[in-house]
Amino acid sequence: MAPSSVSQHDTVYSPARSPRLTIGPFARAVGLSASALRGYNDAGLLVPAEIEERSGYRFYAPDQQQRAIWIRRLRDAGLGLSRINAILDADFDDAQLLLESWLADVEERYSAAAELVTDLKLSLRGRVEANPVQRTVARFDGAVLATAIEQVTAASGDDEFHGVLLDAGLDDVAVVATDRYRLLARVAVSTNIEGPPARVTLAPNPVTTWLRSRPQVELIVEAPIGRDGYSTVRAWFRDRADDVFEIECLPDRLPSVRDLVRAGSGAMTRAAFRRQEVLHLARSSTETVSFLACEDEAHLSSGTISIDGSADGRAARFELSATTLRRITEAAVGPTISCDVREPGHAVIWRAASQPDFVALTMPRFA
Repeated sequence: MAPSSVSQHDTVYSPARSPRLTIGPFARAVGLSASALRGYNDAGLLVPAEIEERSGYRFYAPDQQQRAIWIRRLRDAGLGLSRINAILDADFDDAQLLLESWLADVEERYSAAAELVTDLKLSLRGRVEANPVQRTVARFDGAVLATAIEQVTAASGDDEFHGVLLDAGLDDVAVVATDRYRLLARVAVSTNIEGPPARVTLAPNPVTTWLRSRPQVELIVEAPIGRDGYSTVRAWFRDRADDVFEIECLPDRLPSVRDLVRAGSGAMTRAAFRRQEVLHLARSSTETVSFLACEDEAHLSSGTISIDGSADGRAARFELSATTLRRITEAAVGPTISCDVREPGHAVIWRAASQPDFVALTMPRFA
């Protein structure tokens, strides 16, 4: 059809013809973009009823809307332009054959896709069964856990023992850090645990700030089940709003504090001191601190400073560094600090009466 001269409006009326739409309103009416209509024109699939000669405006007739809608629906179904053109321009019998041929192709592709999905699911299930993963979930008060982590961080080393261990048992979680010379732990941080025992070692600094602002958090640990136990592959914290803190899992090299504490039970000697006096002595000295227990008295001394405490059990004598004693006493809370002493070769276990689950272990030099 030869282009005609028309006015530049969205809708054009003429006594001799029905109203025509420009490309924008027509595109909106049929659910297509203007660029798609231009492409269909270039392909000969949907040619405008008129094109204004001077401006190049395209105008579409109302009876072209149904063809445009069929083109959109067939394109959404996956047909190519040439196949759509053949279907829409064919008579009924030929169009029916073309549609049935296309439907057969679709059913064949669906069958192949369904078979592929089934095979892939079986393969993935086999991979999971070959490498089963166990999940443990422990729930905490965020501020309580942050405090426990910060309390033991003073013993975190800067070598292969870097980090703080969260060791989930059946009923509670131990929070542990060590630098080879001393070990600090909260051995029974209250929690609700679902799943098997699990361990994760993390860097303390990034996580404590996140934990403090959240009243309730979950620690989720996913680990592969192996012949010799399991190693952590992924762990994260999640709060009630589903905000997640991904944990960078550090190498798990820290000991089981529960085993160490059990090994230190049955002390030969137990001594107790006022914590502030111990702290003053440890902060005032750069030398070795000597411990002596005899009958019902105990003494700590370094240089010219000496403090007295109570003792129960056999006589005992050992030495430890002032730095170690200072870090233990600073981490403890409450008015008193005590130590359980066994025979040489066993760790001395320090405790705080006001916080029964706090322990510190040292390997002193016995006299």
